[in-house]
Amino acid sequence: MHTHLPSSLQRRSIWRCPWAIGLVLALGGWAAAAASAASECGTVRVGLNSVAAETWFNEGSSSPEGALAELARKALGTVGCKVELQRMPLARLLLDAERGAIDLALVITVTEERRRAMRFPETGAGELDPRHALGQSRVSLVGLASEAAVLNRRRQDPKDLNLTVAVQRGSVGAERAKAAGWTLTYAPDPQRAAAMVRLGRADLLAGPDWSISPRALNEEPALEVLEPPLALQPYYAPVSQAFWKRDPQRVQAIWRALCQNAALLGGRPAAVCPGLATSSARPEGKRQR
Repeated sequence: MHTHLPSSLQRRSIWRCPWAIGLVLALGGWAAAAASAASECGTVRVGLNSVAAETWFNEGSSSPEGALAELARKALGTVGCKVELQRMPLARLLLDAERGAIDLALVITVTEERRRAMRFPETGAGELDPRHALGQSRVSLVGLASEAAVLNRRRQDPKDLNLTVAVQRGSVGAERAKAAGWTLTYAPDPQRAAAMVRLGRADLLAGPDWSISPRALNEEPALEVLEPPLALQPYYAPVSQAFWKRDPQRVQAIWRALCQNAALLGGRPAAVCPGLATSSARPEGKRQR
């Protein structure tokens, strides 16, 4: 058996070409950098929106942890990262992401205040990149079913500002209700916001449809979701500013992996993920309720 070796003339012609040398060195450097990056990822601290983890993103999951946790482990695993999961209420999720106590937040929607405190996926022009949305939900008003018709007329009257709305502090429901000119009263979670409406301490609650279950709506006295909704909001997985500054390329890879895996779970709008030629998202269906 003969091993073919390049002739001395071939060897000289290869190594006398600067572009060939550069190409070999570049490929070697890229491979070394990729191997180093994979080994340096370590553990990413992921905060899960506890209400979303228990309700919205939990349908059809085969994981005992729920679909959000499954999504985090699967997506970060594809980029060589370990995952440390913590479930927490929205207020703590926002605070921990802002101060860098967690690296990644799953899932929250966008407000101007949050964009200043955290890093959301952006286009090259610095605009929010909708291709990275992991899902979307209606942000609605909920009131007593017995008063729904009257409340709906009042909420659509721009001159009637005498409505009190129960919201979670820092939530998109709070932002929308404040913009409408209504009085805000704060609740630590959607369940207590619903209790405030039932006790007459608030006229309405504002929040995403998935934050209050059908069973909670049907408890006496019954509550009703008013139409039309306040907004249709996409949800994202922002990172702390510290994580972004430390490793922006890895963050971009994590966002792509989250988007692509969320599409397989059916939990995001029908849009093309960065890096995919066509969308693999399923129809939005009941996630928008």
